[in-house]
This record gives sequence, structure tokens and C-alpha cells, in this order.
Amino acid sequence: MWKDTIVEEIYKYRDEYAKQFNYDIHLICQDVRKKQGEGGRRVVTLKARQLKQGSNVGWLER
Repeated sequence: MWKDTIVEEIYKYRDEYAKQFNYDIHLICQDVRKKQGEGGRRVVTLKARQLKQGSNVGWLER
């Protein structure tokens, strides 16, 4: 089977990064938020939008 070396490298680095936090998703997200704040870019948080009456959102209710 053919292996994509770029994808394999991404998996490797992703695993190394997660291992630093003992694979704890909460700690990983905390680190990402910290890096995001230090990045010098403006962080924008958008308000949730109200769905219109009669919207077809059945696919959300799985």
C-alpha cells in the first residue's frame, strides 16, 4: 500500500505534541489558546446566530 510521507510526518508531529500533554485534550486546547493569544493577531469571537423559523436543521438532530 502506498504511504503519503507528508501525512505520516504530520501524524508524527501531532503525536509528539499531544504526548507533551499526556494526550489530555483540555490541556492541549489550553496551550493552543495561549499560543493564539501570543500570536499578535486579533482574536474575534462571534455571537451565535438565531436560526430562522422553519429552517431545515434536521441534519443537526442525529
